[in-house]
Amino acid sequence: MLPKIPLLKSWFYLTTGNLDKSIENLDKSANFFIEKNQTFYPEVIFDSDVSSGLAGVNDTMKSEVANLLKGFLPQAILVSYSSIVSNIYYMMGMIAYENGSNDYAKDFFQTAVYLNPTLSLLHVELANLYLNQGLVDKADEVINYCMRFQSPSQHCREFREANFYPPFLHKPGFLKDDVRNNLFY
Repeated sequence: MLPKIPLLKSWFYLTTGNLDKSIENLDKSANFFIEKNQTFYPEVIFDSDVSSGLAGVNDTMKSEVANLLKGFLPQAILVSYSSIVSNIYYMMGMIAYENGSNDYAKDFFQTAVYLNPTLSLLHVELANLYLNQGLVDKADEVINYCMRFQSPSQHCREFREANFYPPFLHKPGFLKDDVRNNLFY
């Protein structure tokens, strides 16, 4: 399956007001890219069954996600890069965090990491979210996972050394501008 087909379906459902179906198709595209990443990094196990949904979230969050998708899905359809889809999931994670839905934020950030595993900023944001929740062991797992990839490992190691013991907390999203600027890296 090509990623463009579920992205087109995601856009169709979004424009017809069916956000749940839109996200379902975005997830299908994400799963395609994650499976593709498995061929590049066969030694790393990915959770390749992305199933996001927005069940139980407030209308404000749903509206913000819909607006985000309206802005980014056309670009994702046009070029079909995993980095753009990764950025969509990262930004959905920020929306979830800002709306008090930390479980959704964690899931969206994790999907962003799986979509673009060599971008250290995504690993650091996920680890930072765990640190903010007092889950140092989970944050450490994220950094260990990051260090399995060559390019992001130094940044992740430095983040651990500077922020774990004792935990130095950044507000989740502290790297948001950097993530947006590194969209294609």
